[in-house]
Amino acid sequence: MKIKNFFILITLIITSPFSLLYSEENEISKNCNFLGLAASTISGTGLSYGRLFGSDCMIKISGMYYDSREEKSNPADNADKDFNKTKWWDTGAEFQKNIFSAAKERAAIHFYGLLGGSYWYEKKERPFSPEDNDKLKYYTVGAGFGVRLIIGSRFSFNADIGYQYADRISNKEKYAGLGGGVGINYLF
Repeated sequence: MKIKNFFILITLIITSPFSLLYSEENEISKNCNFLGLAASTISGTGLSYGRLFGSDCMIKISGMYYDSREEKSNPADNADKDFNKTKWWDTGAEFQKNIFSAAKERAAIHFYGLLGGSYWYEKKERPFSPEDNDKLKYYTVGAGFGVRLIIGSRFSFNADIGYQYADRISNKEKYAGLGGGVGINYLF
C-alpha cells in the first residue's frame, strides 16, 4: 500500500505544474515552423524542418548528405595515388499527433505519438583495398511516443522512443526492436 501511495504522490508532483502552463492563446501558437537538427533511428538524421498543422499535428522531414575524398598511396608503389571515396545520405519523415499539451505564454510541453520512416544510403570505394568497398542501403519504419519541451517560445527540445523495423536491403539483415531520437529546433 505504501508503494501505491508513493507513486500517486510522485505523479501528482510531476503533473501539477502542467495545469499552470495551460492557456488557449499564447505566443507559442503563432510559431508553427520548426527548423533544427534531428538524430533518429526511426525518421532520419540531419537538418530537420517541421510544420504544425492545427494545434495538435506536425509533419517533420529530415536529411543529410556527406561526400568525401581522401588521397591515398598504393602500399606496393608509393608513386601510385588514388582517392578513397565515401558518400552517404539519409532522408526521413515523421507524423506527430499530440496526445497531451500544456502551454503558458512562453513555455509548453507536448506529449505525442509518432509514425515515421527513413532511408539510408552509404557507398565506400577503396581502390587499393577493394575488399573494403561497401554499399549499404536500408530503410526503417516505426512508431512511438515522444515529448517536446518549448522554452522561451522560440526553442524546442524533443526526445522520442518507439518500436522500429529496419531492413538492410544490401545484405538482407533485418532488425526489429527499440528505436529513438532527439532533436533541437528554432521556432518561427
